[in-house]
Amino acid sequence: MITPAKIVHDKSEAVWDIPGTGRSRISPSTVLHWLRRYEQSGRKIESLYPDERSDKNPSRALDEETALSLIRLKQEYKGASLPVIIQEAIRAVPGSLRLASYGLGATQWQTIWSHVLPTALP
Repeated sequence: MITPAKIVHDKSEAVWDIPGTGRSRISPSTVLHWLRRYEQSGRKIESLYPDERSDKNPSRALDEETALSLIRLKQEYKGASLPVIIQEAIRAVPGSLRLASYGLGATQWQTIWSHVLPTALP
């Protein structure tokens, strides 16, 4: 007899082509979540469409000035990889700047994005 638990297990064990990700499996909890959403909506397929993004933060893409600065640093330090150049630039930023930002209530991400990176990158 095929049970709902067996169906969920089989679906989560299958290999899927999931566009835009490096993943090929879906967890049982995700399958169950989708089933609950589908049932609660009165079996409307639209209930499974992705939700609108709810974040209100600015894009994480690098602005042109920062990108050009990184290119210039890469040309200046020819033997070093870009991640090494970025790590060294970040290490050069005084810890007191981070502490001051945290003291004013900024999160780690806000501190890095708004204070550390602009200071580290010319």
